[in-house]
Amino acid sequence: MKELVRLKKDDLAGAAERERLAVMFASAGLLGRTTPLTSLKATDLKVWRPEFSTNGMNGGVVLKIRDEPTPNAIYMHAVTGTVQASFTLAGKWSGLRTGVGVPRITVDQGAHVTPLTFEVLGDGKSLWKSKPVTAIDALQVGEIRVEKVKVITLQIHCPGRNNSAWSYFIDPVLVAE
Repeated sequence: MKELVRLKKDDLAGAAERERLAVMFASAGLLGRTTPLTSLKATDLKVWRPEFSTNGMNGGVVLKIRDEPTPNAIYMHAVTGTVQASFTLAGKWSGLRTGVGVPRITVDQGAHVTPLTFEVLGDGKSLWKSKPVTAIDALQVGEIRVEKVKVITLQIHCPGRNNSAWSYFIDPVLVAE
């Protein structure tokens, strides 16, 4: 990859990195080298009201994706501005894989329209950002390198009204290479 970057073949370098991450996450899952991010203690919480959980629940309702419970989902109700939670990694992990979005929780859940952007920071630097999420069930996946990262911060940016912005990092998992 370094050689591709040196040759200014950034598209090829990016594709090679995505492929390397996919192999790393697949092999870590098969070998049992994964740890839910929720097994670590959340710090530096900046959330709206007390609306935060690391057990896949929102007010007693369990989040399900395709009818499967997601017990390690991290729930933060977005607020106008930014909400966040940090976790200390101490440089022990190679990667983080997470889904993000605003899943349908209840039948009467209002339509979500404010574009939410999910972001993962490592030691204060942006490592990954989602595309803006404007619809319920428009879920995205991020696979992020976190080698040598001491503190990871999950953020949700909400530039407008936060109606029905029941936002989740869906089963974020750390992998060791």
